[in-house]
Amino acid sequence: MIKAVILNWSGTLSDYGGRGRQAWYQAAGENPAQLARYWPHYAKTITTFNPGVLSLLQFLKLNHIPFATVTQESSLVLADLVNALAIYHLMPPVNVAEASAPEALKHALSQLHVADDTQVLGVFDAADWLQAATMARLNTVGMVVGSRMIGLSTVAWKNLTVTDQKHWIRRIRTRFTQLGVENTLDNAQTLQQLIQQLKPLEVRR
Repeated sequence: MIKAVILNWSGTLSDYGGRGRQAWYQAAGENPAQLARYWPHYAKTITTFNPGVLSLLQFLKLNHIPFATVTQESSLVLADLVNALAIYHLMPPVNVAEASAPEALKHALSQLHVADDTQVLGVFDAADWLQAATMARLNTVGMVVGSRMIGLSTVAWKNLTVTDQKHWIRRIRTRFTQLGVENTLDNAQTLQQLIQQLKPLEVRR
């Protein structure tokens, strides 16, 4: 049974590999301390949700499944990302920024108030988050398309040949298996189907 969901931003909820993000990192000189300074100029080019994310979050909201978002980036970056969701009336009840993956999950779990951590679904796109989720005893989900392990924007992904897409999917799925990820999914649409299987509920669509 699933009682809550935790998702990270870059690569899971938002487009990680877009030109806006690349330009932002280049402007900051790849210096994490400078990223927040340059964020306001690049925010609108980066706050792009991955396919299926809005419908997924709407599904969670309608079915009263609390969810948290986490990021290692600054609170300024997180605030803009969360505000972008507010337009759709999808404000996450819990949001954590500026923390390592283990610390971010610890803070998120403490605010979700779920007695059994194994009943929390941890949805992530990269090894550091997935390893932390496993250590925290979460039910883990690795998201393939849009992940940092691929590093391509949504547009760049769509421009790949079907053969190349299948190659990347096989490669990332293999890596997730090596990490001990319990569920490997291609995108947010398939995540909604998984939640329906793991959580007995009267689903509202």
